[in-house]
Amino acid sequence: MRIFVMVSSFTVFLLTTHPSELMSDLSRRGLPGQFAYVIISTLQILPQMQAKAQTIIAAQRSRGLDTESSFLRRAGSLIPLVGPLVFGSLVEVEERAIAIEARGFTSTRLKTSLHDIPDTNSDRLIRWTLAVLVLVSLAVRLWLL
Repeated sequence: MRIFVMVSSFTVFLLTTHPSELMSDLSRRGLPGQFAYVIISTLQILPQMQAKAQTIIAAQRSRGLDTESSFLRRAGSLIPLVGPLVFGSLVEVEERAIAIEARGFTSTRLKTSLHDIPDTNSDRLIRWTLAVLVLVSLAVRLWLL
């Protein structure tokens, strides 16, 4: 049940929060840009890898790769898929490093944001309510032990 709650809460978080808004809000609240970028890139890497893998599979199928037969044949056909996926990922890492430098993440000047995300009273109320609920649940948990 704990795993289900963790996975479902993470899924709801990913589906309801746009990565650029999360990054700008984390930066606005004082988290250094490098850490915010690491968090955002971590959240985005899985969908990017899945999309790249589907593209590579489609390309290999068009070249005649057998992906519909027995398990052993499909396992053997993974080798032509892994190479382009790994090398493409290495190229993306290099491109991200260049993008970090181009965006001035190492700059000491005050950073601005294109989108200002308002922190409404209802957002603050929900945040404080959840914090209190976490503390109460921890206290109940410790009390019951």
